[in-house]
Order: sequence, then C-alpha cells, then structure tokens
Amino acid sequence: MDLQCDVVFPDRDEPVRCRARDLSVSGVWLTTPVLAEPGDRVVICFRPPNWPIIWNLTVFGRVARASKARRQDDRTSGMAIEFTDLTDAEREALAQGLKGLPPPKPPRTRE
Repeated sequence: MDLQCDVVFPDRDEPVRCRARDLSVSGVWLTTPVLAEPGDRVVICFRPPNWPIIWNLTVFGRVARASKARRQDDRTSGMAIEFTDLTDAEREALAQGLKGLPPPKPPRTRE
C-alpha cells in the first residue's frame, strides 16, 4: 500500500505530507519526516483505496507507536496511528474498500 496522506500534528500549523504503508479499519502505519510521541493526537486526511465517496476521509487518531530511522539514509521513520473517531458507516466503507488488498496469498501446496 502506498497512499498519500496529510497529517496535522499538535505542534504544527500546516499539514505534513506522509505516506500510508499499511491501512486497516483500526489504524494506519505512516512513513513520515516528522514523528510525534506515543499518545499524541493527530488528524489524518487521505483517500482510501476504492473509497466510494468523492471526498477524502478525515479522521482523528492517536499515536500508538513511533519509530525513528536507524541510519540517516534510511526512510523507515514512521508511526502507528490508531483511529479514534471513525463512524460505523466510515468503518464499513473502509472495510469494503480494503477487501482483497493486498491480494490474498495463494494457498501452500505440497510437492
């Protein structure tokens, strides 16, 4: 998964462009140039895959985990964000849009 997101952090006036790398109905993993502390509240705006509505989804979230890149050239800094305010309708639409993404792994066969 690779979705563009705009994230508003508690200590910034302008949104920060981030990438969603893993998305579920309960939260998202973001790669980001800016990290927040676990427990911080953020606002995320993005368009989920197969989203049935013409506008983006804007949702409040809580930083569950933050991970800084280990090397300067490493681009793996990121945060796990737990969604805190999805409505039932948004959760259902998101679940429908995520069905089959990524494609299920084929069953293992014995040779």
